[in-house]
Amino acid sequence: MLQTVSLLAEFFPAFNPYISAGATAPITLSTEALPAFLFDTLPIIRLLGIRALLPKALDHILRPRLSMKLSGKNTGSTGFLNANDIFGFDWTVAIGPTQLTRAEFEELVKDAHGIVCFKGEYVYLEPADIKRLRLQLEKPPPITPAELLRIALSEEYSGTPVTLDPTARDIICKLTEIGSVPLPRALNATLRPYQERGYAWLYRNILAGFGSVIADDMGLGKMLQVIVTLLKLKEEGSLNEARELVIVPTSLLTNWSKEIARFAPTMRVAIFHGAERVLAYEGADVLLTTYGMVRTDLAKLKKLPWRIVIADEAQNIKNAAAAQTKAVKSIPASAFVALTGTPVENRLTEYWSIMDFANRGFLGNLTHFTKEFAVPIQNHHDQHVAQRFKRITSLFLLRRLKSDKNIISDLPDKIEQNQYCELTKKQAALYESVVREALQVINGESDTFKREGLILQMILALKQICNHPLQYLKQGDNDANLSGKAERFLDLLEPILAAHEKVLVLHNFVKQEIYWRHGSEHGSDASLNSCTAVSHGNHAIPWWSAFKMTAPNASFCCH
Repeated sequence: MLQTVSLLAEFFPAFNPYISAGATAPITLSTEALPAFLFDTLPIIRLLGIRALLPKALDHILRPRLSMKLSGKNTGSTGFLNANDIFGFDWTVAIGPTQLTRAEFEELVKDAHGIVCFKGEYVYLEPADIKRLRLQLEKPPPITPAELLRIALSEEYSGTPVTLDPTARDIICKLTEIGSVPLPRALNATLRPYQERGYAWLYRNILAGFGSVIADDMGLGKMLQVIVTLLKLKEEGSLNEARELVIVPTSLLTNWSKEIARFAPTMRVAIFHGAERVLAYEGADVLLTTYGMVRTDLAKLKKLPWRIVIADEAQNIKNAAAAQTKAVKSIPASAFVALTGTPVENRLTEYWSIMDFANRGFLGNLTHFTKEFAVPIQNHHDQHVAQRFKRITSLFLLRRLKSDKNIISDLPDKIEQNQYCELTKKQAALYESVVREALQVINGESDTFKREGLILQMILALKQICNHPLQYLKQGDNDANLSGKAERFLDLLEPILAAHEKVLVLHNFVKQEIYWRHGSEHGSDASLNSCTAVSHGNHAIPWWSAFKMTAPNASFCCH
């Protein structure tokens, strides 16, 4: 005990006379000495394992910080680009949840200093903090419209709470509530309830001047929700002066064209792609083009007036420094929409790049975003910052998951069934032989790196044997009866194809032999190589042709 007391006295000199006097009279701390005790000495006491009992209010000492009070303006203007038109603000000093005007703050610090009690809580009035706050109140930092909207949505300024008057809160409610929007008259589709909400959300954002990021799961109909919105704008006459530009990967050009023709037959669509491409701007409501064409013909596209620019598969612009991303972002328009099922694949800065396309400057520049959000969330797992980030972006991000029963209640649960197969006699003999020979080589190798490589080679060989002996031997009979796994696979396929259902087969190997047992209506046997060609009779033909000959009513997908 005396050793601890002696050590503690080095950091708290007042302890020495206290002990010398027999520890009979309590130590009285002055107002000037209390901050040093709480901030310097108390942590050491706790590090030494000494229990410290304090008034609860002293466990969290408040400091005055710069804040603001937001007020709403009764105007019809919305959108983050003109947030100054819908919000006004006054600079204040925040002490916990309490907001003080400059005059009230000066009255507080006029005679008080050190740690003082303020409305039941303790506040540390440090001279350096007071001086800094006075300078900030005299020359407050500039606030951009985008930053003002972020402050209003998060109700925070630099980590300090701000207050909103009733009018400002009413504006936020109007910005965030979706409501219902009548569907276009010429729509040739029936929307699910969640798709109607997505359409209304997107339509509302476009009219308000907001950009949008639709990040629904794949298969929930992102494209359909956008097409319905575009059709609504056409029927309202919004496309009379400016058109809609949709930027997609090349593989989706045909899909977009067909879906628009299917769901919105009154929409005129032009495709700007290919060596002999023509920019048919006047004759179309929607112009479809690709990311490659944007890079190649950026100058032509930038000259035209666009009502909306839509980027499908927006992960193509996740790299902010890429020339493709810069080209897409340089096209001016009244509104921007990004479609992606994966807004964040590797790091949070990818989300910044996509959101910066939809709402230019809303999240600040990349350096600011990395410091304020990416590092605290990714590196420090700061839940407070994560929640603030969610509040800021929820107005512009729509993400629904197929696993959410509120989205699709009639979607069945995913069912996984393990199918166990036994090795045939030939597989078992080959398996045992490979294991015996491989272990002899592995046990005789002294180099650890080479041993690990040999073990991986053996595992690969055994996996091939379990598939079919032919895959390992590279020669011999391709009969499915030689593999227990191939036999079980074909047993599973037969009822699926008999019911005219679809099947997707995923496999570890790029080249995998699949064997099809044909009934009398399909003729002779054929061997399918899912990624190259198949041998049918004496001719090599594409694998899809073999399936068409052997199972003409079935659909197959090679992945």
